[in-house]
Amino acid sequence: MSAVLAAAPSWLPPGSLSVLAILVVALFADKLQDIPRRVWLVLAGLALGLLAFELARFDHGWGRELGVGAMIVAPLLVIFGGSAWAVRRFYGWPDLGDGLPRAAFVSLFIAAGMLVGTRQHEADVLATQALADAQAFDAKTAAKDLPLTRLGWLGPPRLRRGATAEGERVVAFPLSGSESPPWRYRRAGSDAWATSTSAPPVDRFEDGAP
Repeated sequence: MSAVLAAAPSWLPPGSLSVLAILVVALFADKLQDIPRRVWLVLAGLALGLLAFELARFDHGWGRELGVGAMIVAPLLVIFGGSAWAVRRFYGWPDLGDGLPRAAFVSLFIAAGMLVGTRQHEADVLATQALADAQAFDAKTAAKDLPLTRLGWLGPPRLRRGATAEGERVVAFPLSGSESPPWRYRRAGSDAWATSTSAPPVDRFEDGAP
């Protein structure tokens, strides 16, 4: 999954992929008959909604694009597209065509996927912490054999283990795929997990850690 997402051109502005996908769906739907068109819109909406759900759990470095596309563009399209449908349906004027209502319909799936995925992300973090508590602090387990986190289905990051400058063991995992992600970490001598906005307090990660 990370490789697929990383293959997108770097010059694309934030959120442009979501906007492009919505417009393609809305325009292509005009070429279909009524029943296939509705099926196409539902399938496309479900696919984009699932993508938003997955990226909300772990963004694979696409956090900025996700924020613009799923938290700004999609809700705006739902509001204005839904309004365009309502005034045409109940008043007959102004008639802005089918494009905006269709885009709003698809955007509704994206916004819902983002909302549900954000809540699921919180549960994923707790599940990952429990997994790390159970397995990652055992020195008998090599760092390269530590389990994957529960952050999503496609290409979630692996738990990482290292040591502070004083030699205290630390287990950590990134909350985002960005270059400077926030991290969750726990020291071996503490029962509480903490968040670091940059790098965890690790002098070095163990050899073989991903």
